[in-house]
Amino acid sequence: LKAIFASVDALLRRLSAREATKERAQLLLSELPQAANEKELASIIDRAAELVRDCVEQLTRERVSAAALLTEVTSRLGDFARYIASDRSDFAESFAAGESLNVQVLSDVQQLSNEAQSATDLAPLRRLISARVDSISRQVQDFRERESTRFRAHSERATKLSHQVSELTQRTQALESELASERQRALLDALTGIANRAAFDERLREEIARRARGGQPVSLLYWDIDHFKSINDRYGHAAGDRVLREVANCLMSRMRSSDFIARMGGEEFVSLLMNTPGSGALKAADELRQAVAGLRMHFRGTPVTVTISCGVTEIEAGDSADATIDRADKALYRAKDSGRNACIAA
Repeated sequence: LKAIFASVDALLRRLSAREATKERAQLLLSELPQAANEKELASIIDRAAELVRDCVEQLTRERVSAAALLTEVTSRLGDFARYIASDRSDFAESFAAGESLNVQVLSDVQQLSNEAQSATDLAPLRRLISARVDSISRQVQDFRERESTRFRAHSERATKLSHQVSELTQRTQALESELASERQRALLDALTGIANRAAFDERLREEIARRARGGQPVSLLYWDIDHFKSINDRYGHAAGDRVLREVANCLMSRMRSSDFIARMGGEEFVSLLMNTPGSGALKAADELRQAVAGLRMHFRGTPVTVTISCGVTEIEAGDSADATIDRADKALYRAKDSGRNACIAA
């Protein structure tokens, strides 16, 4: 039964990390320790299942929305392509119309010149010039009207396209913002608010790659709260949760902004100390250990002292993530075996 309680607890904590299910999941979390029998536990599990279904439905709606937006983007790109093709066609037609007008005007001027040279009477010549000028004027006027119509159509298409681009940009930015928020929430531990295992794995890979390129030294601190199970067993899960939050806050508040801390799961935490070799990291870890030991907590009117143990290792060039974690983990076990509330370097 304890295993079922633990599984339901873990599921509800994950659901509480999402805004849409946070409130209901936290309510169930508060009810879980009070479940006195299998029937009450089954009721909580049923409501947790409803939360999971709601979560799945929301994710499905988000995916449908994203797919619809991508479909619209594809459609708009087709509009852009057609607009460009139409613009090129309009330009070609405008150029051809201009060339045609030029040929016609030159032809009329040439005929007028020839007729002027052969003319012997001034009155007929004046009428001829007037007729040619009228013809040229009509051609120019027709050309200007066609170009004006073409320009208005072009302007209307450009304005419509501009509005579509603006609307699409806003919707895309909103979707990108929502996806970024979802990604950020996915990298945070729901209980403590610090980074989770997934975020740590990603950051560790980055630091190992940077170290391989000759970057500044980086050290890994692997933490484990001493006798955490006894706190849960004696004072309940709510007390255990408070211990996890207090320890996370204590470690985080005493680290530099460039450093990194995450919860690995359970009562385990990890820290990455930037620009810090192993010797400096061991000293820093011991100061953090003392800070945790100085925390003052009371449960059911009883003062409770919390201590923490740590394994320290410096990331070496050529290290893999698994090798680095394994080295720190072995140092942590040596700290545990030495009596706990200790920090040991690998």
